[in-house]
Amino acid sequence: MKITITGDFCPMERIKTLISSLNSEEILSDFKDIFQKSDLTLTNLETSIINNYCKPAKKIGINIGNYPEILSFLKQNGFNLVTLANNHFMDYGNESAEYALHCLNEIGLEYIGAGRDTTEVQKVKIIEKIILE
Repeated sequence: MKITITGDFCPMERIKTLISSLNSEEILSDFKDIFQKSDLTLTNLETSIINNYCKPAKKIGINIGNYPEILSFLKQNGFNLVTLANNHFMDYGNESAEYALHCLNEIGLEYIGAGRDTTEVQKVKIIEKIILE
């Protein structure tokens, strides 16, 4: 089994614009092929997923939010698992967290590190893959 793990995925500024224009080649370059050939490719989603109604939480430091198109970008480029337990997932509060889980479930992108309740958060994630060579 080929597993690829990346660091934080937190699109800002120019990268947000490139994702909106569907320009994955400039963003991912030679890595796209690696991601798509891996059996499991995961990244830390270091951002909140927001819509036009989400309000930034009061906190020290910046609030990072991205629209759900970044999830589609990840899925289309070979990512199949994101981690959510980080310091920016709740930057826009419970509403954005619920929205993120909804969006992830809707496009079929697996996640760990967050959930709607304690039971869901603590549930073990098992990903099975049949590999035929």
